[in-house]
Amino acid sequence: MRIVAPDDSDVSPLSTPPASPRQQPVSAFRRTPTKTGSSSGWRETDNLPFQGEPSRTPDRNLTPQKALAERNTDSPRSCTRDELDFYHAVKLRQRRDPLEEYEERERHLAWQEGHMNAALKWKPVEDLLNPTRPLPASPASSPQLSEDCLASAREAQIAEVEGIFSRIQLDENRQEALRAHQRDSQRKRLWDGINAAIQAEDTRLKRIAAEKEAARLAEEERLRQVKEAEEARQRSIELEAQKKAEAEAAEMRRLQEEQERQQQQKALDEQNKRQEEAKQQQEQSVKELRPRNAREEWETYRDRLKMLKTQIMPRVRGMKQDESMINPDWRKVWSATRRSFTPKIGQVTNSMSEINRIAGLIHASLRPTPDYPQPLYAALLSSLAKAFLLQAEAEVTAKPNTAFPLAKLILILVDLGHPLLPEMFMARLVGRTGGWAVGAVVPRYEGQSDDDYRKSLGYPPATSHETSTQFIDRLVGMMTLYAAILQTPPTSPGGASVSHPFQIPRLWTLLARLVSTPQLVADRALPQVLYALIETGGDRLLEVYGRQVIKMMKTVGKRCMTEGPEEELIGGKDGKGARVRLGLLLEKWQKEGKVASTGRDIGP
Repeated sequence: MRIVAPDDSDVSPLSTPPASPRQQPVSAFRRTPTKTGSSSGWRETDNLPFQGEPSRTPDRNLTPQKALAERNTDSPRSCTRDELDFYHAVKLRQRRDPLEEYEERERHLAWQEGHMNAALKWKPVEDLLNPTRPLPASPASSPQLSEDCLASAREAQIAEVEGIFSRIQLDENRQEALRAHQRDSQRKRLWDGINAAIQAEDTRLKRIAAEKEAARLAEEERLRQVKEAEEARQRSIELEAQKKAEAEAAEMRRLQEEQERQQQQKALDEQNKRQEEAKQQQEQSVKELRPRNAREEWETYRDRLKMLKTQIMPRVRGMKQDESMINPDWRKVWSATRRSFTPKIGQVTNSMSEINRIAGLIHASLRPTPDYPQPLYAALLSSLAKAFLLQAEAEVTAKPNTAFPLAKLILILVDLGHPLLPEMFMARLVGRTGGWAVGAVVPRYEGQSDDDYRKSLGYPPATSHETSTQFIDRLVGMMTLYAAILQTPPTSPGGASVSHPFQIPRLWTLLARLVSTPQLVADRALPQVLYALIETGGDRLLEVYGRQVIKMMKTVGKRCMTEGPEEELIGGKDGKGARVRLGLLLEKWQKEGKVASTGRDIGP
């Protein structure tokens, strides 16, 4: 390889410095490429409208100050702006700008100097790589020695070339380091200036804020003094009026005070009476016996949910018309406490110590010192029950075994002193599942709209665009959690203290109602609901009821695996896939004697 330094007679287009463009129309001049030794390799031919002016020879000693001075000579001093613009336009078309000549000459000199430096830098390399360079003479009598000398010479040349390259690379590294240092210094100066400006602006804003705060405090003090003076004047006026009235009508004041005392006593008696009635109603709701059938049970929980939404929640949220029944602090406490339920419930794992820890946190939120008023406490229990159901829809639907630690947490909260939690949970469960939680067919009343009927069935509003498959998935998740609660033994020895919706007989009653109600049997959701109930609580039912459960499961299995009339098939004609899956589960249960759902045993 041979490296040859470029000269003025062999210039590539890429190495040719660009000529500065002149700010004139294209028709004013043209450029013709030439192979000359000029500075730019281009020649300009002016097509000037005024040909009488002689051409000018470029001044080699031209400086920027001199070029600017020459540029501004012969300018008319007394003329309008339009005339001056016209004069300069004509002048620019007649001759080249001195400043442009100076800039073009400087670019050419810089370009020549760069080429000379590059030629000098690469001259040693070119000499070393020149094939015509003479080599050391070798004796003609020894060819082998001549080849050795040639090899040694080549190695020496290679070493010398590598040394030159190393020096070149070292110079380039030093230059790059210098440029990097200059950039860092410039960046540091820039950021120092920015930080100083920011600090100055912060100081100014703080000063303005302090001035505003001082002015505000001064204004408040002035208003306070004015108010105190006005109150003092008003008190003095009222005192004089009061003394005058006491002197003139002492008997009238005595009768009025007596009447007010009687009214206060009457209001106090009415308030005590209302509190006693509310207490009795609460105790009655806790001790209330089980309804006689599924329809009455569904109506009971529906009415409780309606009372919660129409009477209790408006008071807590501050939406009542009667302002005397509204406490503005209730809404803040309820909103902050209910938002804390979801992250706590989401932390539940299959560990007894973790469940007890979370139960303690929730219990502390529900039972502060002093206790919350009864409406606020009921609203918090309702929000807690809703949080459990939302967790079942989101997590239990995907992982059924997560229902067991949630069920254990609910029963621990009941034993910690929250007997109303089961009733609130069932009211919320009926509201989100319709009649599936109690095995009832939801009736449609006369004059009931489609939206209200869908809501009573547990479906969301039609605007949510939820499909029936999505509704069944949510339903299965909530029913799995309910079955996990029913099959979990009470956490305390006094298991009878647990309200009846959270006891194992409810699971037996629910299964019996579901398989014996024709409308529910024909629903495509029934096979999936039965699968969730049996998989979650089937082993516990077998422990308690024994052969009766086996007989029921055999009957259900036959109706799943055999073809028959459409009205007798579990799930109807649309539930074939889920029906077959349920039949396989029952067949496995009959063979092995247990379902053995994972997650029932909670770790320490």
